[in-house]
Order: sequence, then structure tokens, then C-alpha cells
Amino acid sequence: MADSALGVTLSTDTIQAGLCQETAHSELQEYCHGVDDEILSSIAWLSLRASLDGWLSLASDWQGTAKAIVYLMYAERLVDANDVSQNWFEENLTDADHVKAAMKLLKGKENRISQSTWEWVVLLR
Repeated sequence: MADSALGVTLSTDTIQAGLCQETAHSELQEYCHGVDDEILSSIAWLSLRASLDGWLSLASDWQGTAKAIVYLMYAERLVDANDVSQNWFEENLTDADHVKAAMKLLKGKENRISQSTWEWVVLLR
């Protein structure tokens, strides 16, 4: 399970819920269309803090291997998809090395987003 692989203890601090049509991020609204808010609100997922910290921990554990690159790619996706900053990293990540790794990912975020073809894929649907 992802929670044990990421080293996350499931609790109210690491789990988020309460999704609804009105407050869903614009990228999720397409997927929420036609789904009853009662069903949406019952869906639970790992918080950004727990997910990012977990992927960075795995990348650190497997440093120097292909697995580390894959784990960093997952962390990169979270950084790119969310409004995070150095302050957010310092307040939410559990390890100074995780903060450093997240900052490296954040420094490349603008370049990755400007070179992404993702918007074009969505527009071509």
C-alpha cells in the first residue's frame, strides 16, 4: 500500500477529504462532473505534506538508483501542481534534506511548466 511504502501513518493529519464540485480544483472539476457531492466528500487521499515527504524519503532511501529518479518524478509532479514555496517546505517537510531536494525541484518548476505540452493535450481532446 502507498501509505506503508511512503512511510505514512494514516491519521487526520495525513489524510484529506471533503471534496465537492464547488471547491474542487479546476483540474479536478472535469472528473467530478456528474458525481454527487456526497460521493465526492467520502473520498479520502493523502495530504500534500504527507505525499511529498513520503516520495522525497523514498528518493533519499534509494539515492543513486533508477528508483530514486522515479520517486523524484512523483515529488516533482506534486511540486509542479501545487502552490508551494521554501517557507511551505520548511514548515511541512520532516527533514532538512527533503527541504533541499524540494527546493531543487521548485527551482526547475517554471522551466518544466513552460516546456510542457500538457495544456495542448487537454485542448486537443
